[in-house]
Order: sequence, then structure tokens, then C-alpha cells
Amino acid sequence: MSTFQFCDNSIEMQRPWLARFKKSMQASLLYIIVFLACLYHPCDPDLGWHLKYGEYFFQHHAILRTNIYSSMFPGYHWTNSSWATDLLTYAVFHRYGFLGLSILAAFIITLTAVILSRACRLDFWQQAIVFPVFLFFENFFIQASFRGQLLTFLGYAILCFLLIRFEESRSKSIWLLIPLFTLWSNFHGSFILGLVLLLQWISITQIRDICVAWRQHNPIPISVSIRLLVVLIMAMAATLINPFGTRIYIEAFHHSNSPALHIIQEWAPIEPLSTLWYQFIAWLLLLALALIQLAKQKKFLQRLPWMAMTMVLVALSYSSRRYYFLLILISFPVIEVIFRTFKPPQERLANSIAALILILMGIYFVSMKIPNLRLMSMNWNRYCFELRGFSPTAADVLKKANPPGILFTTYELGGWLIWKYPEIKPCIDGRMHLWRDEKGHSAALYYGLIDTNILDIDKSVFNSAFVLPGKNVTMRLFQLTREGRWELLYRDQYALIFVRKAAIGGQPSRH
Repeated sequence: MSTFQFCDNSIEMQRPWLARFKKSMQASLLYIIVFLACLYHPCDPDLGWHLKYGEYFFQHHAILRTNIYSSMFPGYHWTNSSWATDLLTYAVFHRYGFLGLSILAAFIITLTAVILSRACRLDFWQQAIVFPVFLFFENFFIQASFRGQLLTFLGYAILCFLLIRFEESRSKSIWLLIPLFTLWSNFHGSFILGLVLLLQWISITQIRDICVAWRQHNPIPISVSIRLLVVLIMAMAATLINPFGTRIYIEAFHHSNSPALHIIQEWAPIEPLSTLWYQFIAWLLLLALALIQLAKQKKFLQRLPWMAMTMVLVALSYSSRRYYFLLILISFPVIEVIFRTFKPPQERLANSIAALILILMGIYFVSMKIPNLRLMSMNWNRYCFELRGFSPTAADVLKKANPPGILFTTYELGGWLIWKYPEIKPCIDGRMHLWRDEKGHSAALYYGLIDTNILDIDKSVFNSAFVLPGKNVTMRLFQLTREGRWELLYRDQYALIFVRKAAIGGQPSRH
């Protein structure tokens, strides 16, 4: 240790307030950078119906349980596992608009980062290296800004924190899992996977601890097993404290068996050779490196429960990109060993490098990213034209024309129409991929067959169509227009409106 570094440490030892002030400044710099990195415009196509459900609650003081917003499956009774998220979304948007949702999203991700950092007890260097890597691999997810999935990510981070603390000291804070799952089950349906991961963690940790105790001829920790079992049972029971009771589990079962999941991009597999695919492969390589380091440091058994959960999510991520973003978070306790290993030996040098990295990132965010976003001027027109590619002009034309019969609408348009154009009923929206009637018919599957032109729209129940360019159904409608069976009512670069010829004169089609 150099004389200068020794003197610097001595001063901090003599003045504890100086050390605390230094750590506070480091933490402030770090979390401000993370917050700025996570600021994006809300671009979720389902934003509109989330707002509408929240608005309905505040206007009627009741949870909307039936479908009154789309033309397919009218009156369908729906189990809305994210009803509390809808309330939060509407409350923030009603008061603060798009800017409020952007800030809320950045705050939730930053809080998630804080909890993960505290869970793994990362120092300034480790945080400054880990979090840019974390944000890079989660970028596709973060760019969507506020969605219910962010709240479920926060739930997973809290779950990690409580489990790691229990591993370290048998902390009584493990009982906080009960209120955690109570809240989680009202904000997002992914709490069920949280319960599955909790069950897996408890099973593996107890098997490991019992085997270690047996090998070392120590008493088997039965009391710990009983405590964890009680916590698990009470956490599962706590999830039933919601407006829909056990129906949230039935809805989850339907979700896992839904044939229409393929029409939703985030539930589709990771496309080979795509950017996300390369990131997935890179993360797997980092995981392999972390496992090597854990084996070298003889910590493999210690992190076994987290490696097991990671492997489950690796398998799930291969079949659905939605789980990839969760994989990054849950494997955090495994990956962080890499950044501990390669830390510079001198604390002062490590902190200086960390501060330099964060300052450069801050300069970029303040001088380029934030000004380009123009957060203060975000509105629905920018949402349509810049983020989603929707056409308000086309919607106005359709509202004025009001063609008879049932309207076919592209899936992505549903939420926006529900919020901005309640006079135009979309045929389908982001709520409906799980819905089936008493005969087992799926509105989403029916839509998907028409959208991909497997089922001819000319032989469907629809008399008009509000579609996006480039769709298979759009190409079919052009062909029907050339054949004189449909008519192109409106077209711009964002949308097209077609009307069946038999419906123009007020006579609905017999199909």
C-alpha cells in the first residue's frame, strides 16, 4: 500500500463522516446514471386499454370484469391479474402524462438495481461495472418504459434480496415474502413463476443443507425446513387475497396452454442470429465463465440454488424471449462473481475507474440521450407517429364513415383505439390472447388465421378492415379490391381502411 493511500485511509478512519459522505456521493452518482439510462417513452401498444381499465375503476369505483371494449367475445368475463397496475398506470398518467410514466419506469428499474446491489453486497467498483452490463442486456425490455412487467421485475428483485439474506443469517425478513406475494398477485400474473422459483430454491437449499449436515455429522436443520415450508404455504395463501381468488391460477393455466401465444412477439422464441439471440449467447458465455470461477473459489455448492433457477430460465428463454429478461435478473447472484474476480487490487484505482465510467455515461445521457428524447413534449401524436406507426387521420376517417357490420382491426391497434377512439370497437386487443368461449373457441386464434391469410377475410364475419401495411391480410385485401369485392376507403403510410362492397350501400355481408 502506498504512503498516500495509507494517509487517505487514515483520514477516513479519523473522520467517519467523511467516509459516509464519500459512499453517499458514489451511490448518488451511480443511481442517477442508472435512472437516466432507463428514461424512455412509454411505447407499449397495450397502454390504451390499461388506461381505460384504470379510468373505469376511478369513475365507477369497481373493477371492470367483462369485455365492453372489443367486438369479439362481447360480455366475456375476464380475470384481470394486473388490475392494480391499471389503477397505478391511469393515476400517474392522468396527473403527469407520458412524462410521469417515463419517470415511474426509470424509478422502478433503479430501485430494482438498488435492491440487487444490496442483496449481493456490491461495492462501488462492482456496481459501476455490473450495472452498465445489466442495462445493456436488458435494453430491449427497458426501452418499452412503464409496463406491468417492470413491477414484476421489482418483485423478483425483492425475492432475491430476501432469499440471499436468509442464506446469510437466517434473517427473519423471510416473512416479508408473505406481503410481497399479496401485492404481487394483484399487480401482475407472473407472481406464479415467482412461487415456482421460491419452491425450487427452498427444495434445493434444504436438500443441500441436509446432505452437508449428514456428511459433517451435524444435526439436520429441521426447524429451518419447517419455517421455510410455513412461509411458502402462507405466501401461496396470500396470493388468494385478490378480487378474483383462485381464478388467477386458472387463468395462468389457460395462458400456458394458449394456442394463440405465437401472435404476441414477446412470447415468441428468440429469433436465431437476431440481436437478442447474440445477447442471449453472450450471457450464456458469461454464465459459463461464472460457473468456472465459482468452481475455482469452491463456492459452487453455495450458489447451487441460484444456478438451478438460472438453468430453468435458460430453458424457458430458449422457447420464449419474455423469459430472457428475467434470466438476466435471476442469474445476477451467479454472474456477479466475475466482477469481484477482476477487480483492480488497489481500492483507490478501482474507485477512480468506476467514477470515470459513470461520469462518461452521465455526459452522454445529459448531452445526447435526454435532449433527443424530448420528454417534456411527449404526446399521443408522437406516440402514434414516432413510436408505434399508428394513423390518427385514418381513425378519424373510419369514425366518420362508420361502415356497417363488424370491423377487423390489426392486433396492435386495439389498445390505442380503446383509449383514444372508443367509438371504434377493435375486434381484438392485448387482453384477449387467453380468451376462449364455452365451446373452446379462441378469438386470438381466429384473428391470427385471418391476419396471416390462412383464413380468407372475404369468408369471415368482417365487413370492414383497419389494417397496417405489409400484413398478409392487407395483401389479400388489395387483391379483393382489384377483384371488385372490396373497396379501399383510405390509405396513408401508416394505415389502410377497406370496406366490403356489399356493405357500402348499407347491406351487410351474408358471410
